[in-house]
Formats: sequence, structure tokens, C-alpha cells
Amino acid sequence: MGKFIVEDIETTGRRTYNSKIVEVAAIVIDETFAEIERWSTLVNPGAQALALAQPKAMEVNKLTADDLKDAPSPEEAAKGLQALLNRHPEATLHGFNNEFDSWFLAQPPWNVPLARWGDCIMLLAKGPMEEDGVLELRYNGEVKFPNLKESVAYFKLQSPTSHRAIGDARAAADVFIELQRRDRSCPSETEHEQETRYFLREGL
Repeated sequence: MGKFIVEDIETTGRRTYNSKIVEVAAIVIDETFAEIERWSTLVNPGAQALALAQPKAMEVNKLTADDLKDAPSPEEAAKGLQALLNRHPEATLHGFNNEFDSWFLAQPPWNVPLARWGDCIMLLAKGPMEEDGVLELRYNGEVKFPNLKESVAYFKLQSPTSHRAIGDARAAADVFIELQRRDRSCPSETEHEQETRYFLREGL
């Protein structure tokens, strides 16, 4: 697999036309699984969108109107995301939940084409997790999809999850990298190697 981009968004609610993006992040990973670029921004979706925001969604991402008042507009933020995508035209785009994120990012002014998207990380993670019987069942007996925190724990990764875009994009990237390592029959990183890479990456 070549270079790829893992993104994450935070929104004012579920997948409806009243819900808007309030934060977006993307991390670019090269063929050796090294992070080569990261980008993120808060987004001010406007007073009307914030007035219609679902309280539960905003409670999850812990963003307030005050946090967003000086953030770029959706149009400005979309230019930043598009610039990153244009810098890496050969890279496939992945989210932990492609269906959710791609719906939002297909809307104006983001206009990310569906053809740009690659595999959904959540669906890939579900396979081995379902095989190992670690996923709960729905009321109808179907297996639930894993969330990001469950996936990080299952693959024994050291990635923190925060419901903030850049942190969750990095955690999703680590899950995807681990899936690629298993697919290539590469050895997984030890806990010490994960910690070392994290400290080097974050400059700690």
C-alpha cells in the first residue's frame, strides 16, 4: 500500500443537513508508516448552526461557541483541507467511520469526492474483533461495530482517544497501520516501540 491520509471530524450532531463540521484534522502516512504531515483546524459553522447543535454532540467534543468564535469559516477551512489533499494526490483517504465522515465532507464547501476514499478503518477492525468474539451484540443479535476506543484497546495500542479531531485521527491511523502490518505479516510494534514513536512524533 502506498501513502494514505487518515482524517477525523467533529460535528454539531448526527448526519443531517442541520449538523455541521466544527473541527477537522488529517494525518498523512507514507509507505513506511511514518507520519509525514498533519493538519487540523477548528471551524466556525455560524450562529445558526451552533444554535441548532445537538447538546450531546457538543458535550462529546467539548467545544463551545466561545471556542469557535474566532475559528475559520467552513469555506476557509475547506481550502486548507483541499490544499492538503492536493499536495498528496496519490494518497487514499480513510476515516474510522467512512460513511459518517464522507457524508459531511461531500457537502459544500468541502466537496471531497467519494472516489477519493479508501477502506473504512472501522469495518476493517471489525473483522478480527468479531472473530475473537470481543464485540457486543445488538438487540436483534447482530454484532455491533467497534468504536475507536475499543479498537485501540483490542490492538493493544498506546494511542489516546479524545473526541478531538487530531487525536482521534492519529489513533485511527495507528489502528489502520496495525491492520496493514497484520495484512503484510509484519511484526506488531512492542509497547516500548509505540511509546518511543509517540514521544518522538509529539516532540516530548
